[in-house]
Amino acid sequence: MTISLDEGPIGRIAHRLRVDHTTAAHRRPASAPAPGRRGAGSRWSESHGASEQEEGRQIAGDRSGLSVGAARRRDERWPSRAKAVVLGLLPPLLTFAGARLFLWVVIDAPPARLDAQTWARWDSGQYDSIAQHGYNLNTCASLGAPDLGTYCGNAAWHPLLPVLMRAVGVFGLSTMRAGILVSQVAFAAVLVVVWVGFLDRRVTKRNVGLLVLAGFFFGGVYYFAVFPLSLFVLLVLLWALAFSHGRWILGGVAALLAVLAYPLGVVLVPVGAVWVLLGTRGEPPGHRALVAGASSLLAASGLLVVFAVHQVTIGRWDASLEQQRTSFRAGPMNPLTNWIDVVVRRSTWTQVASSRAATVLAVQTAVVAVVVLTALVVVVRDRGRSTTDIGVALLVAALWLVPLSNDIASGLYRRESTILPVVLLLRRAPTVVVWAFAVAAVALFGPLARLFQLSLVM
Repeated sequence: MTISLDEGPIGRIAHRLRVDHTTAAHRRPASAPAPGRRGAGSRWSESHGASEQEEGRQIAGDRSGLSVGAARRRDERWPSRAKAVVLGLLPPLLTFAGARLFLWVVIDAPPARLDAQTWARWDSGQYDSIAQHGYNLNTCASLGAPDLGTYCGNAAWHPLLPVLMRAVGVFGLSTMRAGILVSQVAFAAVLVVVWVGFLDRRVTKRNVGLLVLAGFFFGGVYYFAVFPLSLFVLLVLLWALAFSHGRWILGGVAALLAVLAYPLGVVLVPVGAVWVLLGTRGEPPGHRALVAGASSLLAASGLLVVFAVHQVTIGRWDASLEQQRTSFRAGPMNPLTNWIDVVVRRSTWTQVASSRAATVLAVQTAVVAVVVLTALVVVVRDRGRSTTDIGVALLVAALWLVPLSNDIASGLYRRESTILPVVLLLRRAPTVVVWAFAVAAVALFGPLARLFQLSLVM
């Protein structure tokens, strides 16, 4: 076997050295002495100086060419970056604008109108009260109501939205207007997270259908009003996005904020623990337990913050629990019986008060059940399902079943808006199924908005 030094890396380096030497020889003037010779006189000095100047100009030209090339490459990168930004923001923001214009047509709510008459109902007053005056809790009997052992006040409502209302109000807005602005900005962010974080900005028929479903999701009118629902959904999606990338502690922080926004956020504590354990398979058991415990403790600390706030402001750490227990009959109930009460018997007091509302709310609750069950079946049947699919499936099941297992005297229509993450499970559903659900959501979006405008729903 013969090894040639003219081949391989060594040969290439030697060849480059020969080329450089030959090039230098060609560049040297005929009157110049060979390298190393001395005493060539002034003619060599002048000639050498001219040669150095020429080489300097060549090097400057080369550098200029490199600079121009680098600038050209930077200029070529700008269109790709701009395209990425457009694909990331334009579809979700167009969807948000479409939903907002739809509401303008249906309930005469132009985009510039941020007033309480249009966007504040029932619980909105509680959030505004907390933002302006803080928490309070009294027995209803002390306020002149019959002595039924119930409590009246605003302790059952969590503090994140009021805190943001007060913060945004610093810029000259009333707390109510600030609440409207926070809710609507949060919902726009929800659509951006869905499109960029989970649909990968890919414009396909299925993805566009999923974005439409998210933009007109069931109960979606409440995303635009003074309620913490869009804020809560945004934080839940950020929690799921962090967990999908293995960022367990960051997800725990998002869960903490979700609990501060809405009581239903407590479901993230057990769901998060299971997700972490599934996502850390193969790692040492002690490490898995530590990470799951730390993330869940962060989520649960949101509830501890609520208790601490109530202890400081009211003098009772359990004020929220007590008001929910005595006034709202919070506690485990049969979810199937509750579902039948809404869909078949139509016996919630909102439905009894209005036959118009009875039909719309029954149909929405029935359709939501079909959407959720379809999404869960898709995940179960998918052999390529990921840990993220399982985690989101557990989340969706909890967001659906926990409200169904509690008092539903006022209905489920508002709480059903929290199930928006079901959209993430439908990424592998047939396109025709996705679009069928999107059309159903748009069809129900208007009627519920109209009921909201007429104060026929809470």
